Amino acid sequence: MKASGDLEKNGSPAHVGNFTLHLAEDQFRWSPEIAAMHGYPREPMTVTTEFALAHKHPEDRPRFAALLGQLPDASGAPLSSRHRIIDRHGNTRHVLVASTRLVDADGAVIGADGFYVDVSGAASDQLEDALDSAVADFSTNRAVIEQAKGMLMLIYDIPADRAFDILRWRSQHTNVKLRSLCEQLIDTLADESVVGEAGRTRVDHIVMTIGTQGEPLPG
Repeated sequence: MKASGDLEKNGSPAHVGNFTLHLAEDQFRWSPEIAAMHGYPREPMTVTTEFALAHKHPEDRPRFAALLGQLPDASGAPLSSRHRIIDRHGNTRHVLVASTRLVDADGAVIGADGFYVDVSGAASDQLEDALDSAVADFSTNRAVIEQAKGMLMLIYDIPADRAFDILRWRSQHTNVKLRSLCEQLIDTLADESVVGEAGRTRVDHIVMTIGTQGEPLPG
């Protein structure tokens, strides 16, 4: 398994991948990174809901299935959770899943768009040390990145390297410079309440949409 800071050939962080769920087609479309998390070749995959659920840990499967069942209700819980998956080799991996609902022109929910973060091996006691490091670093560019990382660490309860993977993934996905993207995230979250389920749902949406305004990457 690659280290958490490694990049894949396409420049995306190895521990973050995006997915789209289409309810009418009963299909998840996994990025190469998510396919690899499940033990498959690192290439895009289209799988059924039944197939995706079969990879959930038996103890976590009912809760995730319940979230799927609530997805068509726009007022229901988001498809966001922290749970375990069993890859095709029998290995258990811990993942964070966050998403935002997809709606049609009439406002009806037609699916979800989101991302997975593989947090396997991320011990909870790393969080305090990582946060101390983030707060202590005040250099110009790095301070902005560290602040954005710190926000994601606290909101999602993940260590610094996984938070940075999310930011780098969005930077690559949107072709926006990392600093500019982090500034967007900080400015947006500063005006938001992140308390409770409603707050978490809003944060998931913000993370999925940052980068729509910002300084593009060169080239």
